[in-house]
Amino acid sequence: MPSIFAPRPAPDAPGWAVRLTQDIVQWVEHLRRGPQTLSIYSKTNLPDATKVRGGQIQVSDDAGGETPAFSDGTNWRRYADRNVIS
Repeated sequence: MPSIFAPRPAPDAPGWAVRLTQDIVQWVEHLRRGPQTLSIYSKTNLPDATKVRGGQIQVSDDAGGETPAFSDGTNWRRYADRNVIS
């Protein structure tokens, strides 16, 4: 794997830019570690899909059993068939 050098903000960068750079570096390092785990929710406790477009979760009690799902900006949909979680 090629060597990756973390970006550094300019010495006179505002605090928000320094924090943003640090957050991005941590996020990339996290992704490079390997498989990610999804937060698990029951159907009665699903997060609001309109607030997390593109978000991914694991639904523990969907019709047919546990399944990964994603938010399309309106609903949570199963990856397997794109049907709305029911």
